[in-house]
Amino acid sequence: MGGVTQVAAGFDQIANINALGGTAFQIGGATPGLQLFTSADFNGPAATSITSSTGVAVSLPNYKFATASTFNGVGNEPGNVAFALLGTPTDLTFTSPGGNVNSGPDFTNGGDGSVQFISGSLGRLYYGLTTAIAGGVSDVVVFTNTAGGGRADIEFLLGGNVVDSVLNITVPGGGPGSGHGGLVLNLNDGLTFDTIRVRGRSGSVEIDAIGVLVPTPGAAALLGLGGLVAARRRR
Repeated sequence: MGGVTQVAAGFDQIANINALGGTAFQIGGATPGLQLFTSADFNGPAATSITSSTGVAVSLPNYKFATASTFNGVGNEPGNVAFALLGTPTDLTFTSPGGNVNSGPDFTNGGDGSVQFISGSLGRLYYGLTTAIAGGVSDVVVFTNTAGGGRADIEFLLGGNVVDSVLNITVPGGGPGSGHGGLVLNLNDGLTFDTIRVRGRSGSVEIDAIGVLVPTPGAAALLGLGGLVAARRRR
């Protein structure tokens, strides 16, 4: 226990996706399908051009994402439903809450395709059996949305039992259309888990998705680098 450490928090999430071997493309807006290399590439001015139907399409082949999830429903934003935690991120501050059931790329009941955690919120993301790879740096990437940020417990479970955790950690958000936010965590090599549990402690933590580094040929190329944020951290 106690082997989870923060690598970085509060950065350009689009740039980091590219640095981790992924891609991001604009959904909706004036230039749908535009490939994004930084958050500033989103057809803008992003802060005024985002709507309930804009967002991002992300591919991150060296990471796996939750295939099932639960959420206790505590929150004060529309569309706060568990399935918005599944799969790759779709919002990253580029989707605004909408007024109908088909809002956002996730189509989440008028919400923005992410889940808000406040004090008392509890969510679980299920991955199947997962082992942290040796030499990984950006083992876990928490993708966030526009809520102001807050604190949460992030626990790693195996068979329902906590095997490691980081408690009361700050999880930042970003302004609408900024693309900024996010949290990167490093795990002890060989840590095995099947579930990530998130518990809101204070403030407002808005999670779009959580990616976990898995053994692939592409992941091997990232060892010792860990993406944009880890490379900057070492300088």
